[in-house]
Amino acid sequence: MHHQALQLVRCLIKEMMKLNDLYAYDSLAVGPIANATRLGIHEVVEEIVESVPKLACARDPDNRSLFQRAVIERHENIFNLIYQMSDHKHSVTMDIDESGSNILHLAGRLAPLEKLNLVSGAALQMQRELQWFKEVEKFVRPSYIEAQNNAKETPAMVFTREHKDLVVAGGEWMKDTANSCTISAALIVTVVFAAIITVPGGMT
Repeated sequence: MHHQALQLVRCLIKEMMKLNDLYAYDSLAVGPIANATRLGIHEVVEEIVESVPKLACARDPDNRSLFQRAVIERHENIFNLIYQMSDHKHSVTMDIDESGSNILHLAGRLAPLEKLNLVSGAALQMQRELQWFKEVEKFVRPSYIEAQNNAKETPAMVFTREHKDLVVAGGEWMKDTANSCTISAALIVTVVFAAIITVPGGMT
C-alpha cells in the first residue's frame, strides 16, 4: 500500500507539472507537502520538492516552514532532506516564528507523545530529547543559541521548562531501576549461595 501510494503521488505530480502554472503548484501541492511533513512521510516530501524545488519553502496552516515543522515533530529524515535539498541552506535555519522563536527554541519543546514513547523509560527519553536539541544546535548561528523569544526565554530555558516533569520522572525511573537491579542481584546471590552449600541428594 505504501508503494502504491507513492506511485499515485508521482502520477499526480506529473499531471500537476503539465499545467505549467506556479500558482497551481501552490494551490495543489502545499497542502499535501505540509501534511506529509507533519506525518513524517519523507518520500512524499522528497517527490514534491524534487519536482517543484520552491515548495521546500512552503508554509503549513500554522504559518510554519517545513523545516520548523520537522523540528517540532522530531522527523529527522525530513529535517535532513529539507536542509539538503533547499537552495538556501542557511535561510531555512534562520526562520523566526510569530512568538519570536528560532528553530532551537522549537527543538527545546517536549516531543510529541508518540515520539517520546518510541523509547521506554523516562531517563532514556530525556537522553534522546537532549541529543535532538544538541543536533539542531549544530545548524543554527551561534547568536541563536542565546537568543530570546518574545517571552524572554533562550532555547535552553525553553528546554528546561518543557522537560521539567520528564527530569523528575527520569530520576524516579533510575531509582526504581537501581532498586530492581539491587533486589535482582540479591536474589541471584542467594540462589547461587544456596546452590553452593547444597550437596547432591538434598543434604546440606
